[in-house]
Amino acid sequence: MRILLINPWIADVAAYDFWLKPVGLLILGGYLSRSGHELRLIDCLDRYDPQLAQATGKLPRSKANGTGKFLCREIEKPRAIKWLPRRYKLYGWPEELVARRLRELKERWDPEIVMVTSAMTYWYPAVWKMIRLVKETLPRARVLLGGNYPVLLPDHAALSGADAICIRSDWVGVRVFLEAQGVSTIEGPDSLIPLYDLYPGAMSHLVFLTSVGCPFHCSYCATGLIHRFFQHPFEELAVAIEAACQSHKCQNVAFFDDALLVDHTSHFDLLLKMLIQRGVPTSGISFHLPNGIHARLLTKETARLMRQANVQTIKVGLETLDLALQAQTGSKVTTEEFVRSIEILRSVGFSKTEVSAYLMVNLPSQSIEDVEAAVRLCERLDIGFNLNEYTPIPRTAQYEDLVQSGKLPREVDPVLLNNTILPYWWPHGVSADEIAALKKRVRVG
Repeated sequence: MRILLINPWIADVAAYDFWLKPVGLLILGGYLSRSGHELRLIDCLDRYDPQLAQATGKLPRSKANGTGKFLCREIEKPRAIKWLPRRYKLYGWPEELVARRLRELKERWDPEIVMVTSAMTYWYPAVWKMIRLVKETLPRARVLLGGNYPVLLPDHAALSGADAICIRSDWVGVRVFLEAQGVSTIEGPDSLIPLYDLYPGAMSHLVFLTSVGCPFHCSYCATGLIHRFFQHPFEELAVAIEAACQSHKCQNVAFFDDALLVDHTSHFDLLLKMLIQRGVPTSGISFHLPNGIHARLLTKETARLMRQANVQTIKVGLETLDLALQAQTGSKVTTEEFVRSIEILRSVGFSKTEVSAYLMVNLPSQSIEDVEAAVRLCERLDIGFNLNEYTPIPRTAQYEDLVQSGKLPREVDPVLLNNTILPYWWPHGVSADEIAALKKRVRVG
C-alpha cells in the first residue's frame, strides 16, 4: 500500500527548532516499512529539504548545536484568541510548497493512505489546515490522524476532518487501528528506531528515543498516559545512530526520553559505552539531552560517560523549590538532589554553558517568589536555567483537579491552553505582565 506520512506546520505565537523531529511518525514509518508498505514523507518542519531551499532561494542556517529558526508567516488568529495582543504565525514550509509536493505525489505516486501526525494539542489549527489541504488535493486518499492530539483530546480531534483518528499510542492499539483501516501489519518486537531513510539528504540534527513512557507519575505530565514504559535494546540504538549520522552527514543527536536515566546502569550507560567504543563521539558528533534528566538518578559514573561521549547539552529538572509543590507534582526531585546532581556534572568537567535547569513558571498555586528563589539557586550554582511556563494538559491528574475545582472550564478551546497564551486570560495563575517582568528581572539580574 502507498502511504504518505505528514508532519504538519506549527501554529503558535512563537516556535523555534530546538531539535524537533517527528520521531513518533518516523518510528511508525519503520514499522510500516517492515510491514511491506511503500512510504513517502512530507515534513513541513524540515529546514534542510532541498525543495525548500529552491522555493525560498535561501540555504538553511543552524547553530553549531543543530538548532535554528523556522520559516514563518503571520496568519489569522483562531476565534478563541482574536483578542490576544500577540501575532499568530504558521511555522514551517510555505503553503505553496506543500501544495505543490502533494500535487506531484498525486501525479507520480497517488498515495492511498495519508497519515498526519500531531504534537501539542494547542497546535491543532495547523493540523486541521493540513487535513483540509490534503482532502482538496488528494480526494481519493483516506486521511488518518494520529499523535498526541487525538490521544489526549479525541472528541475535539474528531472534528478535524480526518477520516479516522487513532486514540491509542501503544503498539497493540496502533496495530488494531491500522488493521481496521485496511493497513496490513506484521507482528514483532517493539522498535524505537526512526526511519530516517525517508529524508533526502543532509540534516542539522537527528532525534532518537532510547525509551518511551515513564515510571514516574507527575501530576502535570501526560507521558504515562501516552505510552507504557519500554526501553529499546541499546546495541541496536548505537548502530542506528551511527548509520543515520553517516547517511545524513549529521553531527548533532538529541535524546528526547522522558525517563532517560531509569535503570541507566543496564541501559543508557551501556549505550554511551557502545557509542564511545564505536568512535561516534570522536567523529565529531555531539549529543544533547534537552528534555530534563532526573537529578535523583544521576551518578558520577553516568556523568563521566556523558562527558566522554561528547554530550554538550544537559537540562536537569528542578521545576520548583516549594516543598509542597514538589510533593503535589510527584515528589520526583528534592532541592538537595538537584544540587547534588549539578555538583556531579561540574566535577566531571561540564561547564555552565552545557548544564542548565528546567524551572516551571505558573504552576497552580506557585508564587513568583518561588521562581525567583529557584533562579537565585541556579545563579549560586553558576549554571543556566530555562523558564518553562505551565501548560494544563488534558487527561492529566492536575488538569482534572483544575476542572473539578472550577478553575478551568471543561469545554475550553485548546489554543487557550498554550503556555504562552494561558497567562493572558487565566485568573488562577500568574499574569502575562508578571511573567514578562519576571523574565526581565532575571535577564537583567
